[in-house]
Amino acid sequence: MVDELRTEEGELKASMHPDVRKCVQTKNIILFERLLSNLEYWDLNVVNLLKFGVPLVGLQAAPNGYLKHLVPASMTEGELCESARWRRQAIMMSARSLGVPEEEALVEATASEVSRGFLQGPYTEDEMTVLMGSDDWTLNPRFVLFQGSNNKVRVIDDAKQGSVNAAYSSTIKLQLQDVDYAASMAVEIIRASSQLDAQSLEWLGKTFDLSKAYKQLAVLPEHQVHAVVGFPVKGVWRFYKSISLPFGCTGSVYGFVRVSQAIWFIVSKTLHCITSHYFDDFPTIERTEGCKVLTLAFSAILDLLGWEHAKEGDKALGFCGSV
Repeated sequence: MVDELRTEEGELKASMHPDVRKCVQTKNIILFERLLSNLEYWDLNVVNLLKFGVPLVGLQAAPNGYLKHLVPASMTEGELCESARWRRQAIMMSARSLGVPEEEALVEATASEVSRGFLQGPYTEDEMTVLMGSDDWTLNPRFVLFQGSNNKVRVIDDAKQGSVNAAYSSTIKLQLQDVDYAASMAVEIIRASSQLDAQSLEWLGKTFDLSKAYKQLAVLPEHQVHAVVGFPVKGVWRFYKSISLPFGCTGSVYGFVRVSQAIWFIVSKTLHCITSHYFDDFPTIERTEGCKVLTLAFSAILDLLGWEHAKEGDKALGFCGSV
């Protein structure tokens, strides 16, 4: 069985677009697909997002199992391409000068993404035009936010200014398992525990976190022309081709949440644990005596599926009773 899965995985990877294959090289896509099928998951087409990449523009069929909610695009992909050159010039001419901390943070963060294969570059505008085969490529200006007391760097690719988001039609309502969902899990545990010996039950919580979550999925190769990011360094623009999902595209969000929910479904069904998902986080509740085993098992499933996740540091804290 294992050899069969490895053979199928190898054949699949060999048939994939090189950029997609590079982005999802660590993923065991055939195992992911088999588990979802055997567990009778409602959205089996989610596997195609790993096989072929995530679309960033246009209208895709609404997947099964989600509330349908159409938010139509305000421009077509053709209109996006036709206006790309002029919009790019307008963005570059109107961009504000970056402060030294912003510029240094952007250069460092972007270089890290290049080294990890998330981006290709830097290129000049003319070089990017040659790479893309036309000058109809879209620029999504990149900027940085400093978050928290330790000034954590968060890089945003402004697909709204680039108008990529205006060319994306969403067809479903995102079903996010937010804080209300997590609170409901806790309430149900309290209700069930009240019927038992409460003194013998102690429940703790923990969040499992996917690392660089959006960057673990590829852009649909045909849409890479809409996924160029860039920023000026000392007044000179640098441009990068996105292989993985830009953080700022509406399509990135819808694609990733579908995959995240599928991962949550597999973990919930195979481990029978009390867990939820909110984008790249999996808030989980467990009894004291089961915390160590669940941590190992949860991490093992993510490893088997090929998903990088936090195993140490402030994003991999152990189970505890309060925050």
